[in-house]
Amino acid sequence: DVALGLDLASDLVKMQGVSAKLLVDEISCIDYSEIVVKTLIDKHSKEHDGSSSTLQASFHSLDARSLPHAPNTFDLVLEKGTLDAMLSDPNEGKKNC
Repeated sequence: DVALGLDLASDLVKMQGVSAKLLVDEISCIDYSEIVVKTLIDKHSKEHDGSSSTLQASFHSLDARSLPHAPNTFDLVLEKGTLDAMLSDPNEGKKNC
């Protein structure tokens, strides 16, 4: 989940009417902004009781251009607007990617 928080991932699971634990083992959410990450951690902890039946997400402040993960670490990556934002700069756009 790149620069997306938990909202889209939660919505996808709710639309299917299926427990997230049946679909995935974990959800890792990243954003460049530490403020966004803190906000999402607070939101997630208020919305989830931490029970073992609730899929827990992890949140990290990372730069999507330089992630510390090995190839094939994730089975699925959801991205919402990160490339659009990176490419939107007329001077640095292509260099950002």
